[in-house]
Amino acid sequence: MRIIALFVIFTILISGCGILEIVGLGGNDKPIDVNYNSVHTGVQGLDFSFAPDRPQSNYIIVPAGNDITVLIGIENKGAWDIPKGKGIIVLNFDKTYMDFPNNLWRFTLDEEIDEDLKGRSLTKPKGDTSRNSFNGKIFPLEELKKETTINAIACYEYGTEYIFDVCIDTDPTNTKPLKKACDLLQNKKKYNSITSGQGAPVAITQVDQAIRITPDNKLDIDFIIKIKNAGKGKIYDLSATPNKLCNEGGGLEEADKVVITADLAGLPLTCETLGEGRVFVREGLEGIVNCRVTGYSSTIEPSFLSKLKVTLNYDYVDSNGKIIILKKAGARV
Repeated sequence: MRIIALFVIFTILISGCGILEIVGLGGNDKPIDVNYNSVHTGVQGLDFSFAPDRPQSNYIIVPAGNDITVLIGIENKGAWDIPKGKGIIVLNFDKTYMDFPNNLWRFTLDEEIDEDLKGRSLTKPKGDTSRNSFNGKIFPLEELKKETTINAIACYEYGTEYIFDVCIDTDPTNTKPLKKACDLLQNKKKYNSITSGQGAPVAITQVDQAIRITPDNKLDIDFIIKIKNAGKGKIYDLSATPNKLCNEGGGLEEADKVVITADLAGLPLTCETLGEGRVFVREGLEGIVNCRVTGYSSTIEPSFLSKLKVTLNYDYVDSNGKIIILKKAGARV
């Protein structure tokens, strides 16, 4: 009887709270969204900013000069992990008025542990955060007042990844009387304009598709992919490296290039690129690349949905600045 009573109580709990709530210990935890693409939204990568009072907005400069501290906080707001050693922030400032003996920060999750700075994932709704302080000196001021800017430059390796549900329409001219699992034209409309981003500053904005039937009734499929820099920064080729970009700057031969790879249900596609998978994504314009698979499936097979996975890799450079005002002690300005 006791076993039966316990079973009845357990059944009531399941029906009243829901299985997901019981698994979540009392219903306090939200159910986990297992949709891979759910975190691949938005056009942000690394977000970084100055602490409100470090540096201060105004400094009264004494005859011996002043100490100054700059505190930078970072958060990986995208869906890509920044590899260890592949993220740098440097301070850029007017050396006439101040100096920071150590103006470079190679950031990881923890200064003591060399780890990736992880982005958003299915198990983490927010990416990793970190912060670092730069200690410097403001020189004695010759002028009565000076307005100057401290810039933080971030250089980091990043990527964009997304999985598209594409229609493998084995009857694109609709000659068969059978109802299809998907329709090429309807599926193309879904990706005619993509404005949500994929959790990275470089975004795929459109995926078009063309299907040709070969003489042996196989399918040659082209995916025409458009790519845009949707962030505030600048794209560079992976060969530039964050270290070089933040210390020496990037050259014209390295600018505006991403590396693309694509596969259809695990089958690698052949993309028409500049070589080694590189595609131009010029400032203010969209880059276009055609990725193809030949001899795929057959017209005797029914139409079906498949997974097109597109990955972009690149270096990214962004900046943020803060204006500070320096006043000479005793000056009436």
